[in-house]
Amino acid sequence: MSRDIPMKEGSATVPTGPTRRDVVLAAAAVAAQATFFGWPGIGDAQTSQAAGAAGAADPEAIGRFLAFSKAITGHDDIDPTTAARIHQAMQQGNAAFSGQSEVLARLVQPGMAPDALLTAATSAGVREAALAVVTAWYTGTVVAGSTTTVVAYEQALMYRPVADALTVPTYCNEGPMWWTAAPPEVGVPTPQEAARPSPTPPPVMRSQ
Repeated sequence: MSRDIPMKEGSATVPTGPTRRDVVLAAAAVAAQATFFGWPGIGDAQTSQAAGAAGAADPEAIGRFLAFSKAITGHDDIDPTTAARIHQAMQQGNAAFSGQSEVLARLVQPGMAPDALLTAATSAGVREAALAVVTAWYTGTVVAGSTTTVVAYEQALMYRPVADALTVPTYCNEGPMWWTAAPPEVGVPTPQEAARPSPTPPPVMRSQ
């Protein structure tokens, strides 16, 4: 099976704070809390939308958010476009997120493990914001009160741990976008035809 926790493989850093399981479980708890009670810190809707519009197109802020996202999830290959969408949606849902995001970005150190980063975020008073970012990456959604914004589906990180055995729900077994591949050349046997055993030739009769 693939990795089932948001950690870097082969990391030599020994976590001194919460365990990796704590990170995932806490993220799920934040998602549940947001669904039923609203994300803590949500202010007036118009103020939130204005804050989101003001910072959504800031490429430097998005770059810092992307760097933090890579560090807190342990995935270096996450999509920059999805990062921009998450950043914008979280700004629109929480007027305080712009400042929280900058605090989180300043906590990142080279080679820092997710557990250590979460511990630093807890000490800095932005633990819930950090877990909200993890939740957004794993579920592909950002929840703000009664509003849920879908920012990603196939790229949601929760599908990676089982990617070697299960297909993303609603996608075919050949994987997303399989129909965009070029068709086989004329005369090339299909996989089913290639798997068929060759017919046994009839015995050769020899005269005495």
